[in-house]
Amino acid sequence: MKSLRQSALLSAVCSICIVTSTAWAQDDKAIEACHNLPSTPEIVDCLDKANAQWDKRLNAAYQRALKSVDPAGAPALRAAERAWLQYREQRCSYLSAGPGTIVRVIGADCFVRMTKARAVELEEDAKGLGPG
Repeated sequence: MKSLRQSALLSAVCSICIVTSTAWAQDDKAIEACHNLPSTPEIVDCLDKANAQWDKRLNAAYQRALKSVDPAGAPALRAAERAWLQYREQRCSYLSAGPGTIVRVIGADCFVRMTKARAVELEEDAKGLGPG
């Protein structure tokens, strides 16, 4: 019986991984499509729009995580999110510093990829938090 439950759990986890990786790949294609646009302003605008979508998803996941976490952990989650926001800002700022227009693309790409990764991370956190 235990083996059957373990097999069912493993099957469910594998299914989730496949769905998640497929969604991740599709989102990467959308980001990559931005890089195929003909001009820097168009690329940056496209990446900024993608970032705005991921930012909405990140904020929703953060709210779910706050509701899921034990109240004793909420201050740490808030502090972690504030620290992450500062880290993202500084990392993308140093990557986009310098002359030329390519740094604008690098900065916008940094923001969307980091925002996407954090949104997915918080979504996973929200699923696993809360009282046992």
